[in-house]
Amino acid sequence: MFKKSTAFLLTVLIPICLDLPIFASQEASVPVPEQSWLYIENQEPSVSKILALSLGGRSIDESLQDLLETQVKQVSDSSSVQELESSALLVAKLGKSPSSFGEKDLLSMIYQREDLLNSGLDGAVGALNVYQTAGVTPPQNVRNSTQSLIDYVVSSQLQAGGFALSAGGEPSLGMTARVVVSLAPFQEIPYVASSLEKAVSWMSEQQNPDGSFSSKEQSDCSTTAQVYTAVSLVFPEKMDTNFSGLHDALLRFRNNDGGYAPFYGESSQLEASLEAVVALQTQATGLSPYLPPRSYPNYTAPDQAQPDPVQTYIKFAFGFVGIFFLVYLLLISTPKVARWVDKRRGKEPAMVSYPSSPEKKEDTLKIQIPMKAELPDFDTITEKESVNSSFPKEK
Repeated sequence: MFKKSTAFLLTVLIPICLDLPIFASQEASVPVPEQSWLYIENQEPSVSKILALSLGGRSIDESLQDLLETQVKQVSDSSSVQELESSALLVAKLGKSPSSFGEKDLLSMIYQREDLLNSGLDGAVGALNVYQTAGVTPPQNVRNSTQSLIDYVVSSQLQAGGFALSAGGEPSLGMTARVVVSLAPFQEIPYVASSLEKAVSWMSEQQNPDGSFSSKEQSDCSTTAQVYTAVSLVFPEKMDTNFSGLHDALLRFRNNDGGYAPFYGESSQLEASLEAVVALQTQATGLSPYLPPRSYPNYTAPDQAQPDPVQTYIKFAFGFVGIFFLVYLLLISTPKVARWVDKRRGKEPAMVSYPSSPEKKEDTLKIQIPMKAELPDFDTITEKESVNSSFPKEK
């Protein structure tokens, strides 16, 4: 019994132990640690989480969807361009159509918005991101068509290569990085490719010695993450040359709670954490943050929950052990069941039990084998040998 139990345990434990290194390597290769996701999910509900959660294939709970529905209901022609574009973008990230959400056609509102460019480049960049996320190409005759927005953005580039928040302003790292991401899908157009090359070259010149990027003369997480996203998407091969140390610089903003601080040494903040997560996911997949949600690996529909990898492995281990335990019970119970069935049928047991004590002779199995054999007559054999020896031997 001991040997059987030992063999059973070894059979169960060996496959599980062999799977542990594979499971650990999969966890180590994840671009965003589980702790960072938990930090984001545990913060107060905010629609700003939807973009990052969608990129990571995380579950988007109903509370965020309800908040977005409330926000969309409040959108009107008098709403700001930023509010309109943000609502349309997040609706698309839920896998739903911005042209028919909450009885409103957000896309048509963007197509014909007269003051879209009054807020500077943010309006044009935001519209391009919405079009890409929703997977739509506006009609050429609309006011804010894709081509007209591309031309406007490229023509706004400063001579040094950067982009300003508004006309006549100083170049901004954050704005330049956002422009690069929005123009990335159109880099097959020669003048767009040239513009992207100049923009990335200008950003590399602004890098700090420690690999980070600054806003207002202080290294900050959001700017560093935005540059990281832009470079990973357009020129990933330059990450280790022109942007050496950028990855490590971004990770230095991460705190022990999994969140990212806006500045070194400060407490974690949701917005900085979201920017960092978007950057890491973009670098890992090589995909723009502004694509339809089904374009990403591990896509999870808003109403579906993504299983936790640790819980999945635990369920697998217990299921594996349970199957072998059932097989073991089946093996040891089959003979007993067979004897019980034979007893119910009134048949003799197929297996005979041998007594451990010789005193119970009535239970001893007696085997009688009929044998017939003749014993030789040894006297006759002796006489024959003497007769044979009397003959003369041949010469």
